[in-house]
Formats: sequence, structure tokens, C-alpha cells
Amino acid sequence: HYCPVDHSVERLTTFSSATWDHLVKGFPPGTFFVGLSSILWRESWKYGERAFRYCQHDTGHAIAALALSGRLLGWTVRCVSGPSTVDQMNLLGLVENRSFHPEEPEEAEAILAVIPSQPGFDHPATLPTAAIRNVAKGTWEGKPNVLSPEHDPWPIIGEVAEATRITEDHLPLPEWEAYFIQNPAIISPLDHRTLNAASILRQRRSAVSMDGKTGLGSADFYRMLRRVLPARSESGDLSPPLWETLPWEPCVHLALFVHRVEGLPPGLYLMPRTPKGEQGLRTLL
Repeated sequence: HYCPVDHSVERLTTFSSATWDHLVKGFPPGTFFVGLSSILWRESWKYGERAFRYCQHDTGHAIAALALSGRLLGWTVRCVSGPSTVDQMNLLGLVENRSFHPEEPEEAEAILAVIPSQPGFDHPATLPTAAIRNVAKGTWEGKPNVLSPEHDPWPIIGEVAEATRITEDHLPLPEWEAYFIQNPAIISPLDHRTLNAASILRQRRSAVSMDGKTGLGSADFYRMLRRVLPARSESGDLSPPLWETLPWEPCVHLALFVHRVEGLPPGLYLMPRTPKGEQGLRTLL
């Protein structure tokens, strides 16, 4: 368990090496797993019914941070799409007998495989249920903190969380390979840039310091949009590294409020990220 106060990890349980070998079977040597979870109350105390969306934002940011950090080390981070939400909860120890406050349950969000090697290999789409059960049967240490002395009920959040859980009926999820755009022009290297990764990651990017007059060139605008498309270059590399990480078909599409972009009239623009998304948007319109 990650402890942000000390920037360290805490041991919650132990299990046999045989169980670990079973869990990582089929993955490259050196692979380890990172599990992400959300405490919905951390957002709902402030945002009410919008809390579920903010938890999804937080999860996406964490996945992207792991993917980018892995790429900087030459590692690959991939979301293991196969385990159901129940299996993920068991693997992470997020079960009722861990004494979670009834108003502060944790929801499993994702299991990520961190693989210290280059892309271009196959790995299992799921984790063996038997190994997960062996992990869950262990003795778990520690008691979850209670975040608040009082709680306001937001039942719709629990309903949405329940509706979005992965069940055995959803599996296997569609393989991501089918949705990549085979177009080298999508990936345009920025050879003229001189900033290193540390400078880029540490600088502040803010939308509250706009001067009311500076515009954006069309080439930069379209390059930004291409980055949200799942694309593969001629060499087979994926860019950005997030496309190595998310294994499923993109199902979120963009509505863009365009203002001060060279060559584009101000207005609302829609950008589907897959052919299926375009069909769906046209049907709705």
C-alpha cells in the first residue's frame, strides 16, 4: 500500500512464492503489478453527485503518470483488463472484512502490469482467479482510516459504481489492437524541441493565465488532436505511451469549444476517436 506521507510502501499481506509465480505466469521476467482504487467519499464530500466523475479523472491521471514514468525508464505499463471487479477487490484486499467504514468503501479501479522491457511481446489479458483467491485468503494487516466523523448520503454514486463494475459477463474485453490507426503521419516527432522530460513534467500548465489575445496555430492544434487517437507508427511503436497501457476500444469522444485557433471559426466541434464513435454521434445528432 502506498503511503503518501512518507512516500513509501506498507506491507498489507504476505503469500507464498508459488502463489506469486502463478500470478505472474505468462508475463515477462521482472513484471510486478500496481493496483489503483478510489474512495468515493474523498470526492463526494465536496462535489456531491459529480464525485464519481472526479474519481475517474484521478484514476486516469494516475494511469497516465505511471505510463509516462515507465516509458522514461524504458519500461512498459499495461492495464490488465481481464480480472472482474470482484477479483480486483480481492487481490487488493478491499473486502468487507477489512473493517472499512460503511460510508467510505474503496472501489477497485485498475490492475496495471509494470514490465521492465520494451514493447512487442504478448502477455495474459487477465490474472488467474485461483492465485487471486490465495492472495485474498492471507492475513491482512492494518485498519483503514476513517476520513470523516459525519457523512452525507449520495446514493446515486453507489448505484453508478455498481453499474460500471466489470463482471464475468463483460469478459473478455475487446482487444485494443483492432482499434489502432495504421498511419505514420499521426505521430509527428518534435525534433526541434530542446526541453528534457524533467522540465516538461515539472512545469505548470494552467488555463487560468490566458491573456485574451494569444491564439493557437492550426498545425499545433491538429497535432494535439492526433495525440488523442490510438495510432501506431510504421516501426510499430505506439505513441503516446498511454496507448500501450489501455487495452480497450476508446469509448470517450471529444466536444471541443474552439476559440482563437488559426483557420477555424469559433464554435463547438465534435471529434469521434473511432469509426464506431462517429456512427454513434451521427445517430444522436
